[in-house]
Amino acid sequence: MQQQLIDFRQQVIASGALLKDYHEKRFGAMITPMPVPEFDLPIPLQLVVPSSFENEVQQYRLTFRAREILSGQLDKLLDDYVRQFENSSRKLAQIHQLRSVRIDLLEKLRNGLQIHFETRGLPRLLEEVKEYAEKHPRPTSSTPPPPTRQSSVPAYEA
Repeated sequence: MQQQLIDFRQQVIASGALLKDYHEKRFGAMITPMPVPEFDLPIPLQLVVPSSFENEVQQYRLTFRAREILSGQLDKLLDDYVRQFENSSRKLAQIHQLRSVRIDLLEKLRNGLQIHFETRGLPRLLEEVKEYAEKHPRPTSSTPPPPTRQSSVPAYEA
């Protein structure tokens, strides 16, 4: 039984080579896509949240819970942009004609995503913060601290 399996395997390998030869004679050499080497993968996208966004959010004086939710939404938004960058860079790596300009294209993609993040992504998030702050206003004045207790006994005697 073992010998039959070995013979069968040899026949499959031989017929595969024969079919490949026929194909190359008729249609030309088969071009197989080259896998992208690991070292060729770009540095992951790291978007910068401008300080102006943080300043605007602070003006709304959100509760701790609201800030946690905003932070989670911001993380999701950043993850979406990172995923988009990874998908696009993987697709660019598969186009061999662009290999020589790939680094420049990735840098332009990085800059474009940062601009899109600042002009489209963050303003949309800030709109939601503004709507939430209008629906759930926080009191503007905090309660004064309780008055200090006055004692008739001097401190050194107590």
